[in-house]
Amino acid sequence: MKKTLYLIFAGLMLTAVLAACGGEATTTLKNNTTDGGSVDSTVSTTTTKAPVTTTGAVEGVTTTADPDGSKVPETDGNTPETTDGGNDTPIPGGTTNLPDEPETPEVTTTEKVEPETPEVPEKTALTWYDNNEGLGKQYYDITVNADGSVHVAYTKQTAAEAESSWGYSWANMAADVSEVYTDQTKLVLKVQGTAGKTILVKPFDNQTFEKTVTFDGSVQTVTITLNNVPGDAPRSIIIFGDGGAVDTSGSFTILDAYFE
Repeated sequence: MKKTLYLIFAGLMLTAVLAACGGEATTTLKNNTTDGGSVDSTVSTTTTKAPVTTTGAVEGVTTTADPDGSKVPETDGNTPETTDGGNDTPIPGGTTNLPDEPETPEVTTTEKVEPETPEVPEKTALTWYDNNEGLGKQYYDITVNADGSVHVAYTKQTAAEAESSWGYSWANMAADVSEVYTDQTKLVLKVQGTAGKTILVKPFDNQTFEKTVTFDGSVQTVTITLNNVPGDAPRSIIIFGDGGAVDTSGSFTILDAYFE
């Protein structure tokens, strides 16, 4: 009798375990009597496995794809990170790289540069003119440039004309200085002309102060010292191109002319 009860109890325990695991169990109790008195009890238990479906690989629990639980998927134990609490598709690396915003190109503005106004000679801007009214002909073509310099081109008489009127060889140009001369002691000229050509500069129509300049092609500074200018001397500067020569022509530029 005790044996029979033990078998029944064991069958009930097995049934409970299988039920907890999702299986079904059937227990059959069979009594055999022999020789009219002894009781032989046999407990027969039949179980049916029900597959358990899980969402992860858990060791020891069967899955739909693996009823026996023998294949356990490999995993590194890390759950991919997501940006919305696990609802969206995992983003590799757990970070989201946003595209860089394009840089705003620099705007370069070019200031308009106004052309410089040419400077007038630093001391005085003398007014030059052809000084041959008495000869009845103009020999000096005088042009004032934008920078204040003065370009002079001259053409003097031929030899035949000179024989009939010797004065043509001294045709000249001049500038009135009565408004700018105040007893200064120096006259300064900056000139440039064709190499080999000459001019004769004669301040106040006074032979004592005259000076011949031979051009070398560069800008030349000529300084004439003025000592005791006569009070009755003409207030002018006279220039002769190739003074005393005939049948000649040339050109030069007066870059500046002033007293100091």
